[in-house]
Amino acid sequence: MNLPFAFLAVMLGSVVVAAVAQQNVAPLKIGNDLQLFVDDYLIDSMTGAELVLQSPQPAGVAIRFDKPWEGNVSAYVSVFRGGDKYRMYYRGASAPDYVRKSALKSDEVISPSHVNLTCYAESTDGVVWQTVSGNRGVRRVARQQHHS
Repeated sequence: MNLPFAFLAVMLGSVVVAAVAQQNVAPLKIGNDLQLFVDDYLIDSMTGAELVLQSPQPAGVAIRFDKPWEGNVSAYVSVFRGGDKYRMYYRGASAPDYVRKSALKSDEVISPSHVNLTCYAESTDGVVWQTVSGNRGVRRVARQQHHS
């Protein structure tokens, strides 16, 4: 490619990019939904502003995983807001070998091993949580496989 042609291609490309950048683009309709701004996807201009992620602040215990079906290795908590409730789904699992017996309090016992369960809790404010009465896990995650 000769130098004058390459220069012309770069210049034309720059003009096209600049023209596209200056087009009026309709704003995204996000309604009243809360948005997490961790990138610039929803931000048109950052003039006089900056993105700063805040540090979490300790606010106490939201929920204790102390039911037998939750086991000693509950994890993978996901919270969704739907209507007037917050819904929490999490894994309940028990792994007795994971417990250090010397760390148990006098009234604590080791839960027997059980399959992984998807557990559920709900809240009206996202702060105080209640597990559903009789919650034995929404669905068994690990299922016995049948071989033919």
